[in-house]
Amino acid sequence: TRPDSERSATSTELAETIGDIIRPESIYLSSDVEDAYREVCTTADRDDLIVVAGSLYLIGAFRKLLVGELAQ
Repeated sequence: TRPDSERSATSTELAETIGDIIRPESIYLSSDVEDAYREVCTTADRDDLIVVAGSLYLIGAFRKLLVGELAQ
């Protein structure tokens, strides 16, 4: 997936980049961070480790889904 940023790569571009490293059938593409989060939550097993990697924009979007907005 990608954060809401015009400068970020699309999920398709990222999949093409890592396709030689990760089995293509194990890649899930989503244009929406919330959709990607829901997919991970429904497909991961209890003992799976879920890693969110990317820009701080992407990490921030996932953090917001996990714990809400930052306090000011």
